[in-house]
Amino acid sequence: MVSKLQGLIAAPFTPMLEDGSLNLAVINNYYQLLKRNKVTGAFIAGSTGEGVSMTMEEKIELLWAWRTVTKEDPDFHVVLLVGGTCLKDAIRLATAAEKAGIYGIAFTAPFYFKPATASVLAELCRQVAGAAPKTAFYYYHIPVLTGCYIPMYDLLRATGGSIDNFCGIKYTHEDFMDFQSCMHVENGRYNMLWEGMRICLVPYL
Repeated sequence: MVSKLQGLIAAPFTPMLEDGSLNLAVINNYYQLLKRNKVTGAFIAGSTGEGVSMTMEEKIELLWAWRTVTKEDPDFHVVLLVGGTCLKDAIRLATAAEKAGIYGIAFTAPFYFKPATASVLAELCRQVAGAAPKTAFYYYHIPVLTGCYIPMYDLLRATGGSIDNFCGIKYTHEDFMDFQSCMHVENGRYNMLWEGMRICLVPYL
């Protein structure tokens, strides 16, 4: 079982130049800023980081930029959003994340052809998590953007504990009863991250 996240996890912007190209030269300064403010990790290429608007190549460049500046800091956890509309792309990004050696990946439901049931969503999670078996896997539940309103309790029941590296859920939704139900699955096995602010995630232990 991969270790759970602790402390505050920032969702940083992806730095860009005026022409829209990546400005990776400032990633180290960004990392140092987070460290000075006692932030324990970064959720990169997410909603705030405009990950779904980036190309595959840009996401991989961003991944390695963060990995380069944090590789000597095992206490700082980098999580890459790999979700989108293409399952093969998500799997490719998951594989790249494991090769880079970052802490974790996060996956959102495809938001054009959306999964209709918890069992279908569970199978998608199983394929993406399986591409990076040594990397912490989180499902990113943000139905206001994905349109996938499957309860997370149903997803966890559908996986049945069969995904060894499934560590938890980044929960960006107002169904607090569903959130609490997930906290008690398998005696609190899953790391539930409540996104109360757009800049940080608060792990519930």
